[in-house]
Amino acid sequence: MVKKTVLFTIMAAIAITILVAANVEQTTKKEEIANDNDQLTKIVHMVYVTPNGKKYHLKTCRILDNSSVVDEIILEDAISKGYEPCKACQPLLKEKKDLNKLIEYCRTTITIS
Repeated sequence: MVKKTVLFTIMAAIAITILVAANVEQTTKKEEIANDNDQLTKIVHMVYVTPNGKKYHLKTCRILDNSSVVDEIILEDAISKGYEPCKACQPLLKEKKDLNKLIEYCRTTITIS
Protein backbone atom coordinates (compact mmCIF):
# COMPACT_ATOMS: atom_id res chain seq x y z
CA MET A 1 0.00 0.00 0.00
CA VAL A 2 2.85 2.39 0.84
CA LYS A 3 4.52 1.65 -2.50
CA LYS A 4 1.31 2.53 -4.37
CA THR A 5 0.97 5.80 -2.45
CA VAL A 6 4.60 6.75 -3.16
CA LEU A 7 4.18 5.82 -6.82
CA PHE A 8 0.95 7.80 -7.05
CA THR A 9 2.64 10.82 -5.42
CA ILE A 10 5.55 10.63 -7.86
CA MET A 11 3.18 10.34 -10.84
CA ALA A 12 1.14 13.32 -9.57
CA ALA A 13 4.30 15.37 -9.14
CA ILE A 14 5.40 14.53 -12.69
CA ALA A 15 1.96 15.42 -14.06
CA ILE A 16 1.97 18.76 -12.21
CA THR A 17 5.48 19.51 -13.48
CA ILE A 18 4.41 18.80 -17.06
CA LEU A 19 1.32 21.01 -16.72
CA VAL A 20 3.31 23.87 -15.19
CA ALA A 21 5.95 23.60 -17.93
CA ALA A 22 3.26 23.61 -20.62
CA ASN A 23 1.60 26.65 -19.05
CA VAL A 24 4.91 28.51 -18.84
CA GLU A 25 5.66 27.69 -22.48
CA GLN A 26 2.17 28.83 -23.54
CA THR A 27 2.51 32.08 -21.57
CA THR A 28 5.94 32.70 -23.10
CA LYS A 29 4.55 32.15 -26.61
CA LYS A 30 1.65 34.54 -25.91
CA GLU A 31 4.12 37.17 -24.69
CA GLU A 32 6.30 36.67 -27.77
CA ILE A 33 3.28 37.04 -30.05
CA ALA A 34 2.15 40.16 -28.18
CA ASN A 35 5.65 41.65 -28.49
CA ASP A 36 5.78 40.79 -32.21
CA ASN A 37 2.35 42.35 -32.71
CA ASP A 38 3.41 45.51 -30.86
CA GLN A 39 6.53 45.80 -32.98
CA LEU A 40 4.69 45.18 -36.24
CA THR A 41 1.98 47.68 -35.34
CA LYS A 42 4.60 50.28 -34.54
CA ILE A 43 6.49 49.58 -37.78
CA VAL A 44 3.36 49.88 -39.88
CA HIS A 45 1.77 52.92 -38.25
CA MET A 46 4.40 55.40 -37.03
CA VAL A 47 5.48 58.45 -39.05
CA TYR A 48 7.28 61.68 -38.17
CA VAL A 49 6.25 65.32 -38.50
CA THR A 50 7.71 68.72 -37.71
CA PRO A 51 5.76 71.42 -35.86
CA ASN A 52 5.53 73.74 -38.89
CA GLY A 53 5.60 71.12 -41.66
CA LYS A 54 2.74 69.88 -43.79
CA LYS A 55 4.21 66.47 -44.66
CA TYR A 56 4.75 63.24 -42.75
CA HIS A 57 8.00 61.36 -43.07
CA LEU A 58 9.84 58.14 -42.35
CA LYS A 59 12.27 58.34 -39.44
CA THR A 60 15.19 58.12 -41.87
CA CYS A 61 14.02 60.92 -44.18
CA ARG A 62 16.74 63.38 -45.15
CA ILE A 63 14.27 66.28 -44.82
CA LEU A 64 14.11 65.66 -41.06
CA ASP A 65 17.88 66.21 -40.78
CA ASN A 66 17.20 69.97 -41.01
CA SER A 67 14.67 69.95 -38.16
CA SER A 68 15.55 70.31 -34.51
CA VAL A 69 12.09 69.18 -33.35
CA VAL A 70 10.52 66.01 -34.75
CA ASP A 71 7.38 64.38 -33.37
CA GLU A 72 6.44 60.71 -33.74
CA ILE A 73 2.78 60.32 -34.68
CA ILE A 74 0.44 57.52 -35.72
CA LEU A 75 -0.11 57.51 -39.48
CA GLU A 76 -3.89 57.72 -39.14
CA ASP A 77 -3.54 60.83 -36.93
CA ALA A 78 -1.16 62.45 -39.39
CA ILE A 79 -3.63 61.92 -42.23
CA SER A 80 -6.61 63.12 -40.18
CA LYS A 81 -4.66 66.29 -39.24
CA GLY A 82 -4.10 67.05 -42.92
CA TYR A 83 -0.47 65.99 -43.29
CA GLU A 84 0.50 64.65 -46.71
CA PRO A 85 3.18 62.05 -47.54
CA CYS A 86 6.70 63.33 -48.17
CA LYS A 87 7.83 62.93 -51.76
CA ALA A 88 11.47 62.47 -50.76
CA CYS A 89 11.10 59.42 -48.47
CA GLN A 90 7.78 58.12 -49.86
CA PRO A 91 6.27 56.80 -46.63
CA LEU A 92 3.23 55.40 -48.43
CA LEU A 93 5.47 53.08 -50.44
CA LYS A 94 7.22 52.01 -47.22
CA GLU A 95 3.84 51.53 -45.50
CA LYS A 96 2.73 49.28 -48.36
CA LYS A 97 5.89 47.16 -48.07
CA ASP A 98 5.50 46.91 -44.28
CA LEU A 99 1.83 46.02 -44.64
CA ASN A 100 2.81 43.22 -47.02
CA LYS A 101 5.35 42.03 -44.40
CA LEU A 102 2.59 42.09 -41.77
CA ILE A 103 0.24 40.10 -44.00
CA GLU A 104 2.96 37.54 -44.70
CA TYR A 105 3.77 37.31 -40.99
CA CYS A 106 0.11 36.66 -40.21
CA ARG A 107 -0.11 34.00 -42.91
CA THR A 108 2.88 32.13 -41.55
CA THR A 109 2.15 32.39 -37.84
CA ILE A 110 -1.62 32.28 -37.43
CA THR A 111 -3.34 28.94 -37.77
CA ILE A 112 -7.09 28.80 -37.95
CA SER A 113 -8.51 25.58 -36.57
